[in-house]
Amino acid sequence: MDNKCYEAVLAEMKPLLDGQKFEADGKIFKNDTKAVQVCYDEASKMFVLQAADVTDGEMGEFYVLSSWLFEEDQTAKDAAAVGVDFADTLRENLGLKKSTKKVTDSIALPTAEKGDAVTVTTLTQKLLAIFPEYKEEYKANVAKYGKFLHQEFFMTKFVPSIKVMLANKAANKKAIKKLFDMFEELYVEGDSACVDQIVAIIAAAVYENDEYIAIFKENTQGNEHMQKSVEELLVLIKKNKKLRAAIIR
Repeated sequence: MDNKCYEAVLAEMKPLLDGQKFEADGKIFKNDTKAVQVCYDEASKMFVLQAADVTDGEMGEFYVLSSWLFEEDQTAKDAAAVGVDFADTLRENLGLKKSTKKVTDSIALPTAEKGDAVTVTTLTQKLLAIFPEYKEEYKANVAKYGKFLHQEFFMTKFVPSIKVMLANKAANKKAIKKLFDMFEELYVEGDSACVDQIVAIIAAAVYENDEYIAIFKENTQGNEHMQKSVEELLVLIKKNKKLRAAIIR
């Protein structure tokens, strides 16, 4: 992993760490009551935020506060979003309130113009068109973090709605076809981050449910590459506890 990504995570956390008088000791940041460190697990491809309680200057055992799937081809810009989430998680752990006022009226929904690169923004726009009930929650997410933290949102909002759709196949036949047609189109045209998120969303929605897997395959006949990508991720999720925690909610 590029060290610039690690630095980008810490840069987003620095105002909070400085404000709470955390001092650096190598890669560990410590104040009178808490120690914090950010690690990157190469095996699971995840950034991990860990904390330990400090009593009379002595650190206890580190425990995981948050983790974030981060592929090798993601950029420092993506890493900054991880830092925003880690700072918010640590702030909550420290019992602090975020002072930023939420203002959603001025926040625009994602748009992708014709000719633009097909990215996670395109995927978000398409999913919000299918599930418009999450438009205000999208704005609230941007207001809270200063940018859209797509992975957490996809897994906790869109995936449960997709499961509901799949659970009633007969009533949602057209909607299911529309959803998977969209996934197939963006899978072919999208950049690597967009493709990774499509595979993760589908895998999370069909995980350990043979009926849902069958519906997925039925609606993506002819796209063996996408089916294989989802199948491979399902195997990894089952084997890797950290990956499973990041994707399956």
